[in-house]
Amino acid sequence: MVPLTAMANGLLSRLLERVNRPATSQTELLEQAIERAVMRVEPRLRQLRDYPARYRKPIARALEHAQRLAEDIPGPIEMSLEQFGRDPFVHALFSSPEEMQRALYMSHAMHEYARRPGGPGNDAYALMGMRRREKTTFGMELQGEILRREVAQQVVYFTDHTLTGLAPTEAEARQQLVWSLFDSLIQRVIDRVNERLCTKANLLRQKDYLVAKLRNADAISRPILQQQLDALLAKVITATQATDLRHLADDFDAILLNPESYLRLERVTLRLDPMGILRTDGSETNTHSIDFTDLYGRDRRRWTVVMVHCHPQPELLSVADRLREAGRWLQL
Repeated sequence: MVPLTAMANGLLSRLLERVNRPATSQTELLEQAIERAVMRVEPRLRQLRDYPARYRKPIARALEHAQRLAEDIPGPIEMSLEQFGRDPFVHALFSSPEEMQRALYMSHAMHEYARRPGGPGNDAYALMGMRRREKTTFGMELQGEILRREVAQQVVYFTDHTLTGLAPTEAEARQQLVWSLFDSLIQRVIDRVNERLCTKANLLRQKDYLVAKLRNADAISRPILQQQLDALLAKVITATQATDLRHLADDFDAILLNPESYLRLERVTLRLDPMGILRTDGSETNTHSIDFTDLYGRDRRRWTVVMVHCHPQPELLSVADRLREAGRWLQL
């Protein structure tokens, strides 16, 4: 007889293989998305009579939204030393060519990409996200023919550059991005379900506390404690009903039928000079109007995003390996 754990593991492996296989049509992609979502939220939903029909509409809406966002993210932008010198957009993202090299070629994502079977190849496409920040500095500024000192200036700069979904072609990178955006929406469904589970767990802890107090209560306090327990038990019943599997479909509807509320792109145009100083009146020379695209996601924070294209450089990747190895020795 095959052990139950082995059977379960085999079933899970087959399901994950189905979920992650390449889809050849939008219909197949939708079926793949349904399984992917349900496996993440609650695999037991597959046992209900209304699966998968009940989930097609919200998941199709979320998938279409993720596909549209992945298409709308600009790029790919060539990332090279030459582009840093000639492209105002690339120049605005990094404080120096060295910072650009570190962000691209010494990142964990690029390191993992280089280790894939067959090597990194000559091309790498990825989503690059970063935090756009502003700070006030004081510097010199020419106003007409007068050079003024200690003028307040707003400097725009970027930190926390992150690469995700590296692939040898733009099409593959954008397809990975679709799933990453889709998973972000599904995580909101998971968060909504977990909130109710936490509420139920807290109520059960309160119930256990009151039951313990009742055991040692005197005749005066017992009626009051019993009233509190009865009211709490009613809340426990309601919370337990809310966590029933049949109610989870409502969570899919609440989030996925309105995905723009949880994941969206916004574009902003800033006029910057080569030092990253924000210019507003347009009178300064050597400034450029630069378009940035911001992604607002599950954590409600803003990521400036762009698809990038670069060429893996083995010599820089080997430097990253040596730095990681040195870091491991320092931790011993």
